[in-house]
Amino acid sequence: MEGPAFSKPLKDKINPWAPLIVLGILIRAGVSVPHDSPHQVFNVTWRVTNLMTGQTANATSLLGTMTDAFPKLYFDLCDLIGDDWDETGLGCRTPGGRKRARTFDFYVCPGHTVPTGCGGPREGYCGKWGCETTGQAYWKPSSSWDLISLKRGNTPRNQGPCYDSSAVSSGIQGATPGGRCNPLVLEFTDAGKKASWDGPKVWGLRLYRSTGTDP
Repeated sequence: MEGPAFSKPLKDKINPWAPLIVLGILIRAGVSVPHDSPHQVFNVTWRVTNLMTGQTANATSLLGTMTDAFPKLYFDLCDLIGDDWDETGLGCRTPGGRKRARTFDFYVCPGHTVPTGCGGPREGYCGKWGCETTGQAYWKPSSSWDLISLKRGNTPRNQGPCYDSSAVSSGIQGATPGGRCNPLVLEFTDAGKKASWDGPKVWGLRLYRSTGTDP
């Protein structure tokens, strides 16, 4: 994979124990049709979880066949970061912290297929530049083979402090349930729709900073 057009030192890039995204699927028999039919309908549940905290960011259930049960999955970056992320004070405990999280680019590296030099869970599978396959960053990380894409949703970056609507006046700009204001959209790629999902798959997520370690 080609790396982005910058040369941030590797030692500045790695901050151990980045959030790890686990994407798993639970399948139960649904509508009855002839056995082994490609039209067999199942109850499918996709679950996005932060492996480090155990917090579920999204659980989406639907009826579908094994060839079309690939919905867009919506959740919030703060459901992955949590209240406190690292020693730099990043986190989503306060409205200011949630607003600050919106200012960062982010990138994602796969743990289900790990290219040489990309490391393991400790590095978030992002041990060097070029490991990233998706994200929302100025160099537009992408790949032709990974199973998902993960991008920001449509909340404007300048939309007020991210107040919790249950704790403030309803007229406060930027107030949302739980103060969530960093929406993400996960989509399955063509490769992801053809992949075997017989077990959970893992990705590491990092925020990009121009200097220092990437949390």
